[in-house]
Amino acid sequence: MSIVNGETKEVKNKETIVTTAWYTTQIAISNGPKDYQGLPGLILEINDGKNTIVCV
Repeated sequence: MSIVNGETKEVKNKETIVTTAWYTTQIAISNGPKDYQGLPGLILEINDGKNTIVCV
């Protein structure tokens, strides 16, 4: 929120986030860490631009 000429205005910023996932179809489970799922195999590594989660 910001105030311009005495009026309150909502400021919206758009941000592009690139998510990269490495998965294997050799493990036929459509699952992954946190809320990441839905690919045709187990997600082994995911990078959402800020965090990287790796299956070891």
